[in-house]
Parts: sequence; structure tokens; C-alpha cells
Amino acid sequence: NKLVINEDFIETTNEIPDTKISHFHKQALEVAKKGIDKFPVDRRYAGTYLLSVDESSEAELRLLIKKFHNELRDFVEAHPGGNEHLVQVNLNMTPIGGVSND
Repeated sequence: NKLVINEDFIETTNEIPDTKISHFHKQALEVAKKGIDKFPVDRRYAGTYLLSVDESSEAELRLLIKKFHNELRDFVEAHPGGNEHLVQVNLNMTPIGGVSND
């Protein structure tokens, strides 16, 4: 029951196709899925937005997500001593319908 930090911050990307990263992302989604049933709402966060976007606003949305990603990295770097809880943060943007959806 003790948390041992091996790395201060581990970051994966979505920009470079890689099977190991894809597998890691799938495992992260499974952890989030199980957490919805396992933990009360004061211990987790699950939020979903369904957005209708055009091509230019989708690019703007992607930049907004990247901005948050950078702010999260800054947060981690500003709080290096946190060792009481290990949390996983997932943020996903996935096409689910539309004119050019495959």
C-alpha cells in the first residue's frame, strides 16, 4: 500500500502511430471504465461532450485539447512531491458520425 514513484511524469502521444502506445491507450480506457463502477464520484471524474463541429472548428478543438495537455504537464512539474495518490487522466476525441466518418 505504498506508492513508489519511478518516473515523475510519463507522457504518451497520439501523433505517432505505434502499437505499444495504442495498446497502452486501450488499457487506460479499461482502467477508466472499471473506475466508474469502483469509485464514488468524489474520487473520480467522468465527463463526456458530444460536439457538432466543422473542419475549422475541429482543428480549433484539437488545439484546445493540446493546450490543456500542456497545462496538465505544467501542473505535474509544479507539484513534484505528490506521492499520496496515483491517478490516471484520460481525454479522448473520437469521431462518431458525420459526413466524412469512415
